[in-house]
Amino acid sequence: MARSGGFEPPTAWFVAMLAFKTERAQILHTEELPIERKVCQAASDYKHALQCPEFAAANGCTADDLRHDLFVFVVQSERESLDAVSAQPSLAPHTE
Repeated sequence: MARSGGFEPPTAWFVAMLAFKTERAQILHTEELPIERKVCQAASDYKHALQCPEFAAANGCTADDLRHDLFVFVVQSERESLDAVSAQPSLAPHTE
């Protein structure tokens, strides 16, 4: 729930959610790529893990770990989109 003048601080769950579970995601996170490309790569990794469980095992993780990391990248993308919208006065959310 938002306070007047800003957002509530993130919950412990939210902070934990933003921690990557796989080495693949940690490496991808450090790459100089647009967030959209990172989301696509994480989605591809998750898709491959669902189709071939050996893919996840070979990378020292589970499909659930890859899904978690995909969602972390999605959250980052959403935050970047909101930041971009808020930075443009004509697109910023109207508050009274």
